[in-house]
Amino acid sequence: MLSETLVAFFLNPYLLAFLAAVTSCWLSVKIYPVIIMMAQKKNLMDEPGERSVHEYRVPSYGGAGIFIAFSVLTMSLACLGDCSPQELGQMLGLMAALCILFFLGGKDDMIGLDPRKKFMAQLLAAGIVILITGVRIESLDGIFGIGQLPYGVSVVFTFFVFLLIGNAYNLIDGIDGLAGTIALIATVVFGGFFLVSGQYPMAIASFVLAGAL
Repeated sequence: MLSETLVAFFLNPYLLAFLAAVTSCWLSVKIYPVIIMMAQKKNLMDEPGERSVHEYRVPSYGGAGIFIAFSVLTMSLACLGDCSPQELGQMLGLMAALCILFFLGGKDDMIGLDPRKKFMAQLLAAGIVILITGVRIESLDGIFGIGQLPYGVSVVFTFFVFLLIGNAYNLIDGIDGLAGTIALIATVVFGGFFLVSGQYPMAIASFVLAGAL
């Protein structure tokens, strides 16, 4: 009876999404103090500058907590849930792209990177998501009178959106909580749409990220 209840729980996408958010929040709360301690110990601090409202040094690498909680829980819950091999493949492609962006951001924070190298790494990450996993904007659903997009236009447009949003987020980190709050709102909204449309692996990923944020 207990095993049947557990199976039913993990096959219910709405309960699984709730578990994803709560567990991710709990895990990230456990991780962040360690990151803060290590950042202070290793002097990995963000210095006040013209793009920051900070009047004092604050620890960097908070994104490591988000990345760890997101990567561990997303793949764990995707495997426990009722995901097809194709959906699991998409999740693996997403994680590969995120790994590139995570290590790119960490290195940029530590020693700085040439803009061209950052752009190439972003293109590589976007290429994995768009070309390998097949996650792309296929239609504008009537916006500006545009419906289904040809494959080539769809790929190019998705690349543009990927790079635009990624770099926009990189420019709104000067105020505490701004980037995180915008991301939290976006992930909850997208997660709800994914649940309603039956795209459960993406819904799980969205609510795991919301919990970490």
